[in-house]
This record gives sequence, structure tokens and C-alpha cells, in this order.
Amino acid sequence: SSDLMAAYLAELKGNKGASEEVAESLTPYVASLLGEISQTQRNIESIMSVMTEKSLMFEDITNMLGQMEPLIVRLMYQDNLTCAYNRYFYITHEKRMYESAQGKEGMSMAFVDIDDFKQFNTAYGHEFGDVVLQQFSTFLASQFRKNENLFLVRMGGDEFVIIGTNIVYSDFVKLIGRICREVSRLEIDYGGQTAGISISVGAANATADHTSGADALYRLSDGRLYRAKDAGKNGVVWNDSDIDEG
Repeated sequence: SSDLMAAYLAELKGNKGASEEVAESLTPYVASLLGEISQTQRNIESIMSVMTEKSLMFEDITNMLGQMEPLIVRLMYQDNLTCAYNRYFYITHEKRMYESAQGKEGMSMAFVDIDDFKQFNTAYGHEFGDVVLQQFSTFLASQFRKNENLFLVRMGGDEFVIIGTNIVYSDFVKLIGRICREVSRLEIDYGGQTAGISISVGAANATADHTSGADALYRLSDGRLYRAKDAGKNGVVWNDSDIDEG
């Protein structure tokens, strides 16, 4: 830009039709104009550089988020203590799972509660209670880990829900009954202390019980859980008349 200005001023001064005074008076204006043009060019180059850098950063962030998506989903839907699905998973997917099971075997649900769970916190301490929940959840998951139609959800505290989306209800009930019996044989060890546990279960099936939706199925299985508790605990109520003891 300075070479261009010098050439222009030389041409202007060499022009016989222009006076020396006019040439000198135009010099600062021309210099200023060329300076502004040069600064504008530098600004444009800087903006383009920043835009290129930001574009690359955005692409990097997008790729990073894509790689992290499975982890993010798992953290959203997984209970921190037991690694089972959490209540948010149930709330998000209950209707979809219920509808997908319609026309097949109907969605089955077992509401599971550890009998007298408070005694573990009272007698042994809250850390022992956490270990009970962790080992109990691990045991439940081991019973149907390879079955993609079964889901274990921790609803809160010592309450769990087992959901079956495409399994014959009689098979589902047999599985729950076996789990109930096996749990009664479990021994929880922590810090040199050992304790046994038992569970009460209320089970229901959308087709067998003619429920109108996931909420109705939930309420029915929850109500049957209370019947199992009232009947002496350590058992399964799976219809309106029978109680299977663990």
C-alpha cells in the first residue's frame, strides 16, 4: 500500500497540470485512505481466520459429543448406587414399552420391595443398607442379564420394578417366584457383618389383567405388593386370588 501511495504521489507531482500546492494538500488524505483500506483488509483476514478456527472447534465438539452420547444416555437413565435403570428411565419409556408389548404377550410388571429394609439401616448403619441394595440389584440383574425383554428399574429406596415386554406371563411369574426363593437364601456380607433378606412382590400383566395403560398396570402391581406384605411377606401375589410364598 505504501508503494502504491508513493507511485500515485509521484505521478501527481509530475503532472504539469496540477500545482505543487494541490499535490501536497492531497497527500494526507490519500495516505489516510490507503491506511484504512489496509486495516480493513487485515480485519477481514482476521475474521476469516477466527471463523475457520471456530468452524474446526465446532466440528471437534460435535464429534466429541457424538462419542460421548452413549455415556450421557447411560448417566441419564442409570441409578448411581445400584446401576439399575432409574425412575427417569421408567417415566420416559413406560408408555412406549407398554404399547410395543400390546398385540404380543402384553407388558408384565413386578413391583419388588425388600422386607423390613429399615432394620438394616437401624441395626447395621446406612452403609450396610447401601450394600444390601447393591448386592440385591446385582443378583436380580444376574437372573435375566441375557434377556433383552426384561428391565430392572430402581424406583427409589428399596423399591424395584421388573418389566417384561415380550414374555409369556406364566413364564414371567415363574421367574419372579424363583427369584423370590433364591433371594431368601442370599447372605449380605459387609464389614464382618452378615444378614439375610427376603422380598415381597406384586405382579401383573396388561393382557391377563385387561389394564388400560402403563399407569393402570403400575397401580395394580403396586396394590398386589401390599397384599403380599399383608399376607406375611416373602411371597408373590400375581393375580387377584393366589399368593405364592417364597
